[in-house]
Amino acid sequence: MIKNIAIVLFLRLLPTLLYLFWLWLARRHAAQRGNNAPGPDSFRDAPWLWLSIAGLALVIVSLLATPIVLRESGNPGTYIAPQYKDGKILPGHYDKK
Repeated sequence: MIKNIAIVLFLRLLPTLLYLFWLWLARRHAAQRGNNAPGPDSFRDAPWLWLSIAGLALVIVSLLATPIVLRESGNPGTYIAPQYKDGKILPGHYDKK
């Protein structure tokens, strides 16, 4: 569950992280050349609406594409519960028959 939440949060923040990385690189490059730095003058002037829309679009696309890419069928098989045999616990698994 935590893994799924982390993936969704990462996809939601990815456009913002890429934008901030680009802004940092562009300002560093402009400082080396002595030019004016591109981008907004303050953190508040960043294109937050577009970054949010892009992050939301990534989450939606990933949620729609996951079943297509993984090609999971609706019936993974019969579930076999964990069992105790010969002093060892055998984990539960799906038996595809």
